[in-house]
This record gives sequence, C-alpha cells and structure tokens, in this order.
Amino acid sequence: MGLDAMSLSQLKEFQGDIPALGNFPERILAETYEEFVSVLYKDIDAIVLNIEENPELRKNDSEDRLTIEIKSSLTHMGYSASHDTKIGGHADLIVKKKSWLWIGEAKIHSSYDYLFQGFQQLTTRYSTGSYNNCEGGMLIYIRKRNIQQIMQKWEEHLKKKDEVTELKISKCPVNPFSFYSTHHHQRTNLPFKVRHIPFNLYFFPEDSK
Repeated sequence: MGLDAMSLSQLKEFQGDIPALGNFPERILAETYEEFVSVLYKDIDAIVLNIEENPELRKNDSEDRLTIEIKSSLTHMGYSASHDTKIGGHADLIVKKKSWLWIGEAKIHSSYDYLFQGFQQLTTRYSTGSYNNCEGGMLIYIRKRNIQQIMQKWEEHLKKKDEVTELKISKCPVNPFSFYSTHHHQRTNLPFKVRHIPFNLYFFPEDSK
C-alpha cells in the first residue's frame, strides 16, 4: 500500500469525527461492490436528513425535482450520478463507480400499489440483477402523517405480492423507518437487495399565525 493509500486509510478512521471529510476516504477506498453501496447509503442518509429539514419549501416539488436534488448532491460528493438515464427504460437515479451500478426508483407516496409499481420498475425493468448491480433503492417521498405506520404498511403490502419470489425482509440498523427487502431477480435468479428509503416531508403546523 502506497503512501497516498496509507493516508486515506488513516483519514478513514477519523471521518466520523471530522465532518469536513464527509466519507471521502471511504468513497475512494471502496474496493468491492458491497463497500461501494455501503458508503453510498451513508451519503444518501445525509442527503435525506438535509432534505427533511425544510419540508415547507418542498410542498410542490415533483418526483423529478426531488430526485435531481439528490443526484446533484451525489455529484458534488464525487459520484458519477445521473437522472432519467436510459437503462431498460428511463431510470430515476443511476450511480456508477468502475463497473458497479446502483439504481434508485423514486415515488411520491400516494398509494401502496403505486409504490409497488415503482418496485417492479426497479426490479424488472431497470436493474440487471447481475453481480455488478445486485442492489438498488426505493426513494419514497412521504407527505402524509405518521411515516412509521406508512412504512410498516408498505412492508406488509410487499410481503403479500406473489410476484416477488422468496422475499426476505430485514431491518435497517441506521434508520428505524427504513428496511431492506431481498428476493430472487427474475433475470439472473441471484438475490437482489433493495433498501426502502423514506423521506419525511409531512408539514402541517398547528400553531396560530
């Protein structure tokens, strides 16, 4: 390991204590698909928290407007990220590094069937399900009350779908509202893992003006 790599490795140990590093060492040092996705989710989580801070300014934002903001933030972090890219169709969010590919499908929550439509687009239209694209994400923009209940109902809705073969659900250790689903991808029969990522955009203040 050269001097530069040694320096990045040392910085990685301190990135949690130095906000200015912003996961940069971990991004650069990612050497496997799993490491690439792991740091990507850390960065997406930071973007989620930032977007959630001002829901009053996002009441009229479309799915595209919100997703483009995520794409722009990831690009500024150094990712190769794009919106509405042609991969089996027009995917909402594409993130690449080397030969690795992660795809996100974005939906404003209106119904659980609408979310499932997005899940099917992600898993049967856009993703390849190959070894370099075995994970993806559902970006769920929620403007309704009680995000915890909404995500629980979405999880139960997904479990009832016969189209999703050998579905397994696991909790996200970072975000209590998020969860993972894993099922066999129809194109490869390999396990395909999806992180379901909610954005809490409910805003209905009850204080008097």
